[in-house]
Amino acid sequence: MHHCLAVPELVDLIISAGLNAFEDRNDLAALAITSTTFHESALNLLWQEQSSVVNLVKCMPPDLWEFSLVDDIETLIFLREIVPEDWDRVFKYSRRVKSLSLFISDDPDMTAFYEGLRKGIPGGYLMPNLQHLLWEENMAAECPFINLFLGPQVTSIELNVEARDNDHCSLLDKLAILQPELRSVVITSINGKSGQAEQSSLWSFIRALPRLKALDVPILDSATLIHLGRITDFKSLTVDILAAQPGCLPGIADQPMFLDLQIISLNMESTAMFNNTTRRGMQITTLLTLFRMFNNSPLRRVVAKPIVEYNWDLPKELVEVIGENSQIKDLNSLILDFVEAGPEDVVACPKEFFRPLFNFPNITSLEIRVPSGYDIDDAMIAEMSRTWRSLRNFNLASSSMFESSCTPNSLYHLAQCRDLLTIRLTFWASGVSYPPPSLIFPPSDHSPTSPLRYLDVEWSQTTDSDVEVIASFISSLFPSLLQIEANRTEAMRDWNLKNWGDIDARVQELQNLQAELHE
Repeated sequence: MHHCLAVPELVDLIISAGLNAFEDRNDLAALAITSTTFHESALNLLWQEQSSVVNLVKCMPPDLWEFSLVDDIETLIFLREIVPEDWDRVFKYSRRVKSLSLFISDDPDMTAFYEGLRKGIPGGYLMPNLQHLLWEENMAAECPFINLFLGPQVTSIELNVEARDNDHCSLLDKLAILQPELRSVVITSINGKSGQAEQSSLWSFIRALPRLKALDVPILDSATLIHLGRITDFKSLTVDILAAQPGCLPGIADQPMFLDLQIISLNMESTAMFNNTTRRGMQITTLLTLFRMFNNSPLRRVVAKPIVEYNWDLPKELVEVIGENSQIKDLNSLILDFVEAGPEDVVACPKEFFRPLFNFPNITSLEIRVPSGYDIDDAMIAEMSRTWRSLRNFNLASSSMFESSCTPNSLYHLAQCRDLLTIRLTFWASGVSYPPPSLIFPPSDHSPTSPLRYLDVEWSQTTDSDVEVIASFISSLFPSLLQIEANRTEAMRDWNLKNWGDIDARVQELQNLQAELHE
């Protein structure tokens, strides 16, 4: 045996690297029993993620349990009370479980099953090295069984519990006491429609966690937001910011906070239904306040959607605020979704909107959606492709049809981004020439090596006579392209969709011909 296999950490790496080679869990089990070298590592990998406790119960004596059909559903039940000796084999494997996902319902047999576990278990909890717990619960009364899984190593928890004010509060109070060292928390069942007691309990629970690093909740108040900002290594926040009371943030924007925040995701889907002008304006101004709070944050990923506003003045200010953050040297993903505030909002997104983002040359994924198109041209696309040379995803979407000033030459410029895999862009697809008549990159820079897989031409317009030349142009730029898509809403004319379907088919034919020539 090679001496490196005597190092457990190296064996773990070897097993993990070869995980995809195992067709099913039986392969890992076979490895564990046939090789003493890989025994421990294979068992650890086999048991580290569980979606129930069934596999552990199967390690108990066969006279203790059985599967029985209850309402045509195969259900695990205990045949007798658990005695200490029944746990001998269980704890050999339960210590290896690191991640557990459970759903607990009001089903009487399920309740009896977990009650049997709870009464019989020595030591108070089942999995002493459990780190992550996903707990989904649908019970009419408080569920006491979560204690079975709250071991000393749990640092990550996801909760989705049926809304019951008192029981929610009791559960969160219990977690605050038992698991004060939590690093990651996801709670989806307390939101803007929940009672004040539940919301307050949620915020108190979060403020009781001094070492939190990642949080995903629908609703926050200002005091809790300030608490998070003062945690020195807090890294990720996902929240529906408008679930909090409007105007709760003024006065805290200039404080040095969120010094290690890397991911901010503001999901404001519920706000699109508001018709009140003040409420709409509050959305964008609250967003501005938040990003001024993040002026010391080394953000890497920013998501904000949808953003409702009447004109492009405040959205431009928002991007300028992001662009002024001197700490965001490694921003690599930006997703902004703007929605119209009313039928009168038909102004296209101006090119000046993008210029502050040129401060971030490391962007690899850019996704912007606007209501009424973009006032940009080939020169702006060329500047983007020169600045963001590491782009992998370039997505400029529009909710409605518009006349684009871009031409297919924009695709030529984007082809210079040698890591780019997806493009969504509307252009005027007529009168294509190849190579482009106006080259911003020298000819030596261009070679058909783009790895692009997916091209969404959105609202791009073309004619029957352009099909062959456009297909040849696209095929020469993107030899690895798998699919061309166009917008399929009623606003898109049938003949135009047919043209793009023909172009897609012709590109595939040309690529097949190229493949045959190289065989």
